Amino acid sequence: MNTKTVKAICLKTADYLDFDKMLLLYSLEEGKLSAHIKGVKKPQAKLKFAAQQFCFGDYQLSEKNGRFLVINCTEIESFFDLRKDIDAFTCACVMTEFVSVVGQENESNASLFLLLIKSLIKLTEDIVPKLVLTKFLLEGIKIAGFGLFFDKCNCCSSTVFSKLYIDNIKGGAVCQNCISDASLPLSPAVLNCFRQVDNTSLERISILKIDVYLNEMLLNLSSYIQNLIKKLNSIQFLL
Repeated sequence: MNTKTVKAICLKTADYLDFDKMLLLYSLEEGKLSAHIKGVKKPQAKLKFAAQQFCFGDYQLSEKNGRFLVINCTEIESFFDLRKDIDAFTCACVMTEFVSVVGQENESNASLFLLLIKSLIKLTEDIVPKLVLTKFLLEGIKIAGFGLFFDKCNCCSSTVFSKLYIDNIKGGAVCQNCISDASLPLSPAVLNCFRQVDNTSLERISILKIDVYLNEMLLNLSSYIQNLIKKLNSIQFLL
C-alpha cells in the first residue's frame, strides 16, 4: 500500500456507507481525485473537518488498486466564514463546481488550483461576491481554453466594431460581421464592465464599482459555459 501527501481542496462530498464519505479533491500535484474517508459522520471523528466542502489542507492518502483512502489531514484553511454569507457561499459553490467540471484527473494544473484558492480567499474579504465570481469565471475559461477577449473579434481579429457579441457555438466574442444564430449581443455598458474586470487583477478587483451589471454579466458567462463546457447548476441560485 502506497502513501502520499497532496495539497488539496475538497470540492464536494457524498455520504458513503453508514459513517463514511467520498470526497472529490482537487490537488496541486495531481489534479482531480476521489478519496474515501472513514468514520467522519461519527460525533467525535477527528477528521470530520477534512470531509467538509472547501477544506484546504495537506491530505495524506493511502492508495490500493487505484483507490485512495484519506488517513490524515493537516488543515491549512477551512473557509468556514463563507457559510456566514449566502452569496459568498453560493459563489464558492459555483467555483468548486467549475473546477470539478474542467479539472482533469491525474493532471496537475497549478494555474487553476491557485485561481480557486485565491478566489475563495477574496470571497472572505469585504468584496461583492458576484464580482469575485465574475473574475474567477473569466480567468477560469481562459485556463480551460475557451477564453473571452473583449478588445477584438475572436473570428476576424477586427478591432473596429459597433457592437460585440458572445458566440456560444464558435466560442469567444465576435463582431457584427461574424455573428451566428448563437450570438448574444453585449450592451455597451456590459461590454465596458467585462473589459474592466478582464483588465483588473484579482488582487485589485475591489476597486471596481459595477454591481448593477453583475447579474447580466453572470448570465452571459453562464450561457457561454453551458454551451461550450457544461451547465453549472449552482449558478442558478445567484440569478
